[in-house]
Amino acid sequence: AAQRTPIVMLADRIGGYFVIAITLLAVVTFGLWLPTSLALATSHATALLIVACPCALALATPLAIAVGLGRAARRNIMIRDGQTFQRLAKPGRIWLDKTGTLTQGKQHITALAGSEEGLRMAASLEKHCKHPVANAIVQAARQRHLTTSGAAHLGGAELGGIQGEVDGSSVLVGSVDFVRRAEIAIPTAMLEHATEYAAQGMSPNLIAVDRQVVTVLGLSDPIRPDASRVIEQLAKLGWKVGILSGDHPSIVRRIGEQLGLATNDCHGGLSPEQKLSYIRASQAVGENVAMVGDGANDAAALAAADTGIAVRGGAEVSLQAAPVFIASGRLPSLLTLLVGARRTTHLIFLTFAISLTYNLVAVGLAMLGWISPLVAAILMPLSSVSVLALTLAMKTFVEAEP
Repeated sequence: AAQRTPIVMLADRIGGYFVIAITLLAVVTFGLWLPTSLALATSHATALLIVACPCALALATPLAIAVGLGRAARRNIMIRDGQTFQRLAKPGRIWLDKTGTLTQGKQHITALAGSEEGLRMAASLEKHCKHPVANAIVQAARQRHLTTSGAAHLGGAELGGIQGEVDGSSVLVGSVDFVRRAEIAIPTAMLEHATEYAAQGMSPNLIAVDRQVVTVLGLSDPIRPDASRVIEQLAKLGWKVGILSGDHPSIVRRIGEQLGLATNDCHGGLSPEQKLSYIRASQAVGENVAMVGDGANDAAALAAADTGIAVRGGAEVSLQAAPVFIASGRLPSLLTLLVGARRTTHLIFLTFAISLTYNLVAVGLAMLGWISPLVAAILMPLSSVSVLALTLAMKTFVEAEP
């Protein structure tokens, strides 16, 4: 809040020039009227100094920003600084994470091929991990009444999976790429199941016990019911929409098709570094880039984007990296944010224009001798009052329909 936005600094610079200009015009007014009468020259110069008020110029921008921040907060949108309004007012490229942003973020195991014992051992390992996939595996084991082992030790987690030890056996759970990086051979039958699940829109996860793939899981994460409408509205606002996800590329493409997005704008199987590279590539061609995500894998992209937007349920590191936090977790709140930012920016320029117009007219009338010091004292607060009234009356942040 202590940082001054570019538009506030512009207003301050104009205010400085304004004071100098008004002082000079007062001297000119005094000189023009002096041949007529010293009292009249003094009266008109004094009236000019009184009626020309830089208060409204200084007040317009920070007031609009403060009101905008407050109204956004009342709609569960936390904005860290006023620069966000200016950045989001100009449409550009907006990248969306898939899991938890376009989808509900609640993974469910909807298909299983292979050994249920593998699922039991995976659940024994995953119960030590806080992750949507881990929760889905543990929940699936409970639904099948599989008793998890207490003798499980989490060895480590990497991008795409985890590994550890259960009942003295090494257990690895993760994506096809994760299993391959561990140099574990995947039987043809298991690979066919994984490919089939991916084609059906599920995320395939493999379970290997003692370096043998014994189970293939198909995880589903339903698309948010309002995702299609939100993306349609984003396009109407002028934003180019794309998906950056760590999920399987075919799943990301499938979801993109369902949401009406072009295939070349939907990228899957990305590491955090690859997401970051897409953000920088968009910026390199001059696009104003916004990134929306909720996971730790999005932290670098959120920080690098011109505007990072974290949604509820995200890891703490993401919230620290993003200047905007949508606490409600609702996707339509993204529309509320973008429309509100645009309206707030328009409000800033409108109040600024009103302040300048008032001063130009008032100074002109004072120089012509049409305003006395008493009338000037009455008119002087009108510019500040008009800016305040307009700022409070104009609806900037309006809740988008669910």
